[in-house]
Amino acid sequence: MSFITQFAGSDRKRDRPQESPDQIKSLSIADVQKMIDNFTNTFLKVSDQNEKLEQMVITLTATVEDLKSTILKLSQTPPPASPKPSYADVLRYDILVATKEAQSAPLRESSFVIHNLVNEKKDEKIVEEICQLSSVEKAQEIFRLGKSTTPPPPLRVHLQNKDAVVKVLKNFNELKGKIPSLRTASVQRDMSKTELEKHRTAWKEAVRRNDAAASRIWTVRDFEVVKLRLPAGVERHPWSVRSQEPKAKL
Repeated sequence: MSFITQFAGSDRKRDRPQESPDQIKSLSIADVQKMIDNFTNTFLKVSDQNEKLEQMVITLTATVEDLKSTILKLSQTPPPASPKPSYADVLRYDILVATKEAQSAPLRESSFVIHNLVNEKKDEKIVEEICQLSSVEKAQEIFRLGKSTTPPPPLRVHLQNKDAVVKVLKNFNELKGKIPSLRTASVQRDMSKTELEKHRTAWKEAVRRNDAAASRIWTVRDFEVVKLRLPAGVERHPWSVRSQEPKAKL
């Protein structure tokens, strides 16, 4: 039994009868030496444990400092550049886009989009007038493409079929004179993301050519830059540099 255990146990012995002086005197030198040895061993063990704890604290402190240094270096190091997608990744993405656009093609073919529509009336009322004056059936669905207010978001109109859309687009200039809400509006058929990119690219080229000629000579048809053909005796409209791309028409 260690010295500490002996002393801890001494508390439990307080209620016991106290040893008499004669009993204390009866302790031999060997007993006293044994007690001293136990105390010495206990002290050495505690001292050894303290040294080990001190060494663990030193090691832990060094580890924390290394971790802080690593975190600081990582925070100051720019993130690595994203790896360049492989040809297989690009091809896979193109296939997904093409598949999605193919699935939505029937809906887009029977829809058109109106830009810069003045909100003098409810959208439903304006579209109803467009359908009536174009002699087509009532629209199946209409909704705004976005939530902006300036300019107002485009209005997508879904009709029964492609022929109805063609009829509305061909008569749209006449409709602008009959429906005040359309006076600043433009129209285009509904396009996929790929078609919109082709459309914008073609119009940039058409604008560049018209700017160079200072006249409206070029336009876009089916994503191609073509010359405007005017009847004999009809003068071309004046041309000015455009801040926005014109909307494609059928």
